Amino acid sequence: MTLHEHRVGERYADFARIEAPELCVLPGVLVNISKTGCCVRFPIPVESRQDSLCEIRIQPCCKAGLKPFRVMAKQIWKICGAPNSELGFSFVNSMDSARLKNYLDVLRKDSFDPEEELLQELCH
Repeated sequence: MTLHEHRVGERYADFARIEAPELCVLPGVLVNISKTGCCVRFPIPVESRQDSLCEIRIQPCCKAGLKPFRVMAKQIWKICGAPNSELGFSFVNSMDSARLKNYLDVLRKDSFDPEEELLQELCH
């Protein structure tokens, strides 16, 4: 089981721009997100402590009508290696909870596969 499999709720892949100046001077890229947390990749090794809190600004990419939003998150895990770092976060508080919900709704709709849903219904 990987570290990613501990997240509650469905995860959605996206390439949103992430700014977390407390962690890294360069912006990162969102790997995936759920209602409870996210995974972020930064282009350089990041010095940080597990269980530390930080503010993360998420700039959704190219999705109609989505505006940037902020969340407070706790770092749960980190994989560091040359040339980058990947960090897993658990959301502690969303300062923009309506925007986070809207973002997840858009990602959910984009990932909807009617054939897969029909298959699941037939198997149950």
